[in-house]
Amino acid sequence: MTKIEANALLQETARKLAEHFDAVQILASWQAEEDGEWAMEYNGSGNWYARRGMMQEVLQSDEAMVQAQRFKEAEGEVGE
Repeated sequence: MTKIEANALLQETARKLAEHFDAVQILASWQAEEDGEWAMEYNGSGNWYARRGMMQEVLQSDEAMVQAQRFKEAEGEVGE
């Protein structure tokens, strides 16, 4: 899949989802068949600030879970 094809697919999918949701943001990555390089595309629909806020929340939540897991593992090592 080319980046142009991926963007068209993401744009169409975001448009369809926007019929049901106020804000939609889609991220996708894939390994290109022709050169093996990784590619990434994103597209969305709706309020740009809401989309940006959603992405920021996802990143912060993920980072908090990673830190909690590291803390839990470190506590296990100390308690052993």
